[in-house]
This record gives sequence, C-alpha cells and structure tokens, in this order.
Amino acid sequence: MCNSIIIRASLRLPATCSRGFAREYLHRAQAGIGALGDDQYGQLIKGGLDRLTQQLTPR
Repeated sequence: MCNSIIIRASLRLPATCSRGFAREYLHRAQAGIGALGDDQYGQLIKGGLDRLTQQLTPR
C-alpha cells in the first residue's frame, strides 16, 4: 500500500503511487517526525524521509 512508504526503511516509492499522494504522506510524516527520538531508529526514519524528499523534489 502507498501509506507504507512512511515506515519502510528503504522508502522507495511503489509504482502504483502518484507523486502527489506520496507528497501528502511525506508531509504527514514530517509533521510527526519530532516524536521520534535521536536513537538509531529515529535517525533511520529521518534519513529515509530526507531521501524521499529529494526523490519528490522536481529537478
């Protein structure tokens, strides 16, 4: 499912998701990212969101 992109470690976009839909979930994830600690898990998720942001940024 498309909403799984916010919790998957690889954070690759499934082919069935539109970029607009992915951006919506990215914004939701970014809004709640402050709830994560600064441990390895939090760093993993934050790094994945950074990579996803780069993938969704028009070039």
